[in-house]
Amino acid sequence: MFYLDTSVIVAALVNEEASERASAFLWESVNTTRVVVSDWTLTEFSSAIALKIRTGQLNSDYQAEIQNVFDGLVMETFELIPVERRHFLLAAKLAAQRNVNLRASDALHLAISEETRTELVTLDRRMAEASAALEIAARLI
Repeated sequence: MFYLDTSVIVAALVNEEASERASAFLWESVNTTRVVVSDWTLTEFSSAIALKIRTGQLNSDYQAEIQNVFDGLVMETFELIPVERRHFLLAAKLAAQRNVNLRASDALHLAISEETRTELVTLDRRMAEASAALEIAARLI
C-alpha cells in the first residue's frame, strides 16, 4: 500500500520533468495495490496547480480538466484518509527533530504515512532523506 505525496500526482497529471516516471508509477500502482492520499493532498494539489498557472508553467485553460481528472482519481481510485488532530501532533514532533530538514507540509504527509503504515512515494529528495532519518518507509521515484 502506498501513500502518494502530492508531487507524484502533480507530475503525473501535468507535463513536467518527472512526468513520465510519476505517471508510470501511478498507473502501475493503482492497478496492483491500494493507493492512499489524504485530505491535505486535496489542498496541496489545488495550490500546486494554481501556482503553476500564476507562474506561467501551465495554461489556465487546462485547470478545470486537470482538476476533473484529479477529482476522479480521488473519488474512484485513491483511498482518502481524513486528516485528524493526531496527525498534526505527530507532524509537529517530526518537524521538531533537529536532525532533519522537514517542511511542515511534508511532516504532515510523513505523519499520515507513518500512522497508516503505508510507504510514502515522493519525487522530493529532501522529503525522502528526512523519512530515512526518521525511519519512516519512503520511496523516491
